[in-house]
Amino acid sequence: DIVRGRPDIIAVVVDFMPGDPFKFDPLRFVDATNAILDELSPQYNEATMLIVGGHSAGGYAAASTISISMDDLYRHYHHLSPGGYVGLDPVPPGFGPFPGRFMVNITTVPSLVVGFRSKSCGVDPLRSARAAYIKSSPSHRTLLEVRNPSGEYRHCMFTDNGCGVL
Repeated sequence: DIVRGRPDIIAVVVDFMPGDPFKFDPLRFVDATNAILDELSPQYNEATMLIVGGHSAGGYAAASTISISMDDLYRHYHHLSPGGYVGLDPVPPGFGPFPGRFMVNITTVPSLVVGFRSKSCGVDPLRSARAAYIKSSPSHRTLLEVRNPSGEYRHCMFTDNGCGVL
């Protein structure tokens, strides 16, 4: 419904492994996205752009798919190529700095990154949302930072049931 007026755009922002904090694998993200695209078929055949995204480690996996070669992207995402990124407090492996284990390059697509101004659930904003923002295109990016002095909002607020491991 969000992009109902633009049937040429499909946005897939998904937690492809709920409850698993170690979902960094971009190919598993691709598999989940393809399953969603298959469910949308034939509607997605009109699409010319795919926006990918996710929360936490899944947001990192989504960003990693943008760095896969174009030949692989066409194979994995059918005829679509990622044209945008949504990161909901994306976290790289080991809570380390971007790019972490995979060489993430999201400078080629417009990006919307949401995160927190201060540490939440052990996630350091300098290594998550702000780091993803810095790795995104300087001319096509937005960073939304939640001020959270009371600690009421946490990293896991983007999920339906919170993070099972924390």
